[in-house]
Amino acid sequence: MQDFETEEQQIEALKKWWQENGTSLIVGLGLGVAVLFGGRYYIESQQQTQANAGDLYFSVADSVNNKKEEAAIETTDRLITEYKTTPYASLASLLLARYEFELNHLEEAGKQLQWVVDNAEQPELQNIARLRLARLYFTSKDYDAAQKLLDVKYATAFDAAFEELKGDIYVATSQLAEARLAYDRALAAAGARGSNFLRLKRQDLGSTKVDVNATEAVAPQV
Repeated sequence: MQDFETEEQQIEALKKWWQENGTSLIVGLGLGVAVLFGGRYYIESQQQTQANAGDLYFSVADSVNNKKEEAAIETTDRLITEYKTTPYASLASLLLARYEFELNHLEEAGKQLQWVVDNAEQPELQNIARLRLARLYFTSKDYDAAQKLLDVKYATAFDAAFEELKGDIYVATSQLAEARLAYDRALAAAGARGSNFLRLKRQDLGSTKVDVNATEAVAPQV
């Protein structure tokens, strides 16, 4: 602010500035307070949502552990209806799917896994559901459906599991050259973590010998 010779001039200048800028200042302060408290309310609301969803998920887990199928289904349905965007909804569906599979309720297990594939907002959970659903189709000998689920982009952490299942499908459909390549990719991705069973499946196909040291050298970081 410029210099003034007297107090009266300073006061008059302040009055003029307030008349010109006071309203916008008050509005700005009001908006700032609204954003502050509105943001706090949003955060608290989200925290409560996650807490509620978490409680329901543990209820599903408890029902599964106690072999209460109807209760597990009912609570999972509530989770995916009221808390669809939380990871707990997908986790509950995955848990219920495994339980239904153990009961040999394959159709119900498939429905739960498909829901996660279609609705999960967490790519990791989507990939887990996609892999398990593909295995379910493989078990049912629906090889085309299984292959379709695997022919997508996915995180490199899933390379070994996806490629091994692709190899299994190729073996089942007598595409042995493709199976060798898929198993080789699975071994390369798994490195030292590759299972002996995977190595045996690859060796049973003959032809190119698997270089264990080479596969370990190109193992991806997870």
